[in-house]
Amino acid sequence: MSAMDRQIEQELQDSANRPINILRRSIEAGHASSHGLRLCLKAQFDDQRRYSRAARPKVHEGQREDQLARTYLTYLLQDPEQWTEFLRRETDTVDDLCYFAVIEGLQDSVLQWLQVPLKDRSHPWRTNVASSIGKAQSLLDTTNSADLCLILYFKMEAMFGQRRVE
Repeated sequence: MSAMDRQIEQELQDSANRPINILRRSIEAGHASSHGLRLCLKAQFDDQRRYSRAARPKVHEGQREDQLARTYLTYLLQDPEQWTEFLRRETDTVDDLCYFAVIEGLQDSVLQWLQVPLKDRSHPWRTNVASSIGKAQSLLDTTNSADLCLILYFKMEAMFGQRRVE
């Protein structure tokens, strides 16, 4: 663990520091590591869990304004080759990222991310991401309807089904 990672851990323990601010600062400084990214997402997710389900919609409004998932995805897409192994190993982090992506309405961005061409196709990270976005969509649904999950499923089916034909 680097000195920057230790600093991130310490800053996250201080309740005055918000994970999005720490994430942005580490990215801007060029010190964002997989461990630091994981810590920021986990801290944000843990913070949301302390609220009752009834209170979370208000919390989600603030999350949409923070744009944690958008910031994270934008950073990952700058060098996707660097992050494939991390995404394959860190399924909890991918789950958290997809949870925030759904809150922010970034499902289509995640689906576009799944189509990024990479040289190394040996890591099944796309499966983790596809599974996580589906779980997050279902978890956050409050309408007692499967419509949004089905729409997402059929978009993925069309996307991956087309690849199988090629």
